[in-house]
Amino acid sequence: MTNVATYQEIREEADDRWQALTAGERPWVRVGTAMCGQAAGAVQVVEAVRDELKRRDIEATVSEVGCLGLCFAEPLVDVLKPGSPRLFLRNVTPDDISQIVESYLEGAEVPAEKVLGYLGDSPIDGVPDLSALPGMSYQERIVLRNAGNIAPDDIYQYVAQGGYLALNKALFQMQP
Repeated sequence: MTNVATYQEIREEADDRWQALTAGERPWVRVGTAMCGQAAGAVQVVEAVRDELKRRDIEATVSEVGCLGLCFAEPLVDVLKPGSPRLFLRNVTPDDISQIVESYLEGAEVPAEKVLGYLGDSPIDGVPDLSALPGMSYQERIVLRNAGNIAPDDIYQYVAQGGYLALNKALFQMQP
């Protein structure tokens, strides 16, 4: 007989992994690689991010995520440094990556010419709140609330955000 994990066990593992991503000691760099991002060069940006982090011996998690809905800003790079809010950089090219890593990831200087906004509880001086931007302020994301937030190839990120919760409830908690 095989040992099959319960939803609760999977959820606990997912929550632990999510906590490590969002509040751990390693930076988390997300790049929007949906079709709009790919058309704007996001695949090359991801490669440049990984190469630059390796070159500088920086341990960070790099994830390819879906579209945040701000296609005009693609390729969009979202940087979460430990202890900081998420910083969104717009229209990033592979040539920008070295400067972004040096000034922001290794230092504390925000690359102002590429800034789109921040998301989080504590503001970044001189950076607008992304949720207050005209394209975002009128939205209430329901179905696409995780687009641009989680990597579609990491099932644990999906589960940590409530994925499969309703299925688990329907199968194991509700009556026919």
